[in-house]
Amino acid sequence: VGTNRDFQFQTVVADSIERLEVVKSPTPDMDADSIGGAVNMVTKNAFDRAPGRRISYSAGIIWRPFEDRDEKPGRRGYSFSYSEVFGANKNIGVSFNYGMRETGSIQDTITQTPQQVDTDPAFISGVSPQDFRNIRTRWGGNVKLDYKLSERTRFFANVSMNKHFEHSNHTNFTFGTNTTVATRDASGNLT
Repeated sequence: VGTNRDFQFQTVVADSIERLEVVKSPTPDMDADSIGGAVNMVTKNAFDRAPGRRISYSAGIIWRPFEDRDEKPGRRGYSFSYSEVFGANKNIGVSFNYGMRETGSIQDTITQTPQQVDTDPAFISGVSPQDFRNIRTRWGGNVKLDYKLSERTRFFANVSMNKHFEHSNHTNFTFGTNTTVATRDASGNLT
């Protein structure tokens, strides 16, 4: 049990989410200790889709042709969804969702360290270039089994799996000078 109310969204299997329901103020059916609204993530199920067997997939790529530090031919992503309603009364539903996405964040930064004085001019005592590469890979999915007892009563079992991997490679170095400069004492001698 955590000590705060934050939520780690990287643990959510995004391909299994059908919709988000936002409640802006507390309602009587919510916990008594809630101070505001709520966000309800509703997972996909076979009954919320058109009747029959539904199969969908998508594939894509993120490609930066002018960035020689990124992987060629690019970062890939795909998703697959299947849902179907079974039974003589069409009251058993199965839904399967799976996806994988890979994204790269590549950037260069330069940080300058100025002299700590109250008067101008101040000189730059350090320069630090940085090459930053961060690759995130997420994959996961879920299987949901639904049983519809009546139009108002449903039972379900939902199993989810999610993997979030992040690899960072930072290269930085600093060019610097001594920040102490020669000063003169009361007699005019260099210190």
